[in-house]
Amino acid sequence: MVLCDSRILARLARRFSFSLQVLPGSDLTSQMFRAVIKPEDRVAIVGGRAAEIKELARSFELRNVCHYNPPMGFIHDPVEVAKAVRFVIASRARYTFFAVGSPQQEILAYRISRAGGATGIGLCVGASLDFLTGTQARAPAIMQRMSLEWLYRLQSDPGRLWRRYLLDGPGILKIAWRWNGGRVR
Repeated sequence: MVLCDSRILARLARRFSFSLQVLPGSDLTSQMFRAVIKPEDRVAIVGGRAAEIKELARSFELRNVCHYNPPMGFIHDPVEVAKAVRFVIASRARYTFFAVGSPQQEILAYRISRAGGATGIGLCVGASLDFLTGTQARAPAIMQRMSLEWLYRLQSDPGRLWRRYLLDGPGILKIAWRWNGGRVR
């Protein structure tokens, strides 16, 4: 299943008479922890600091959490990717949360699906666990509604996020242009 968590993408899709329902990943992650995951469910988390994961388990009274935090840049090291794949498969978790950033988490989830043997549901959640534990603050609701959450996040961590939001993100406009046959609506 693929969900649209981008209000900007949904607005762009409307310009092409295409409706995308938006479900921000951070909202879905919060709902999962608050209303779906039970204390005895096995939860695997890839990414995040140990203290943050411990706080998450304490906050939601989770008793069966396993955690693996691969090194920065792991996605470019086949040995490290293999370790992460083995961790997820061996965890036999009902819920696996990939919190290593995009596109690393999506690449890792794909590799796990190709390896076979994983169980449960995997969710690529980016910084969602940081928001749940208070490590990072989400944008104010008004900025979220105005599709400016990206600007809030960019201001909070420009050194890490400038490329994503200022160089990579606008590439969606070129994709939309090609998809529409080069016509403006």
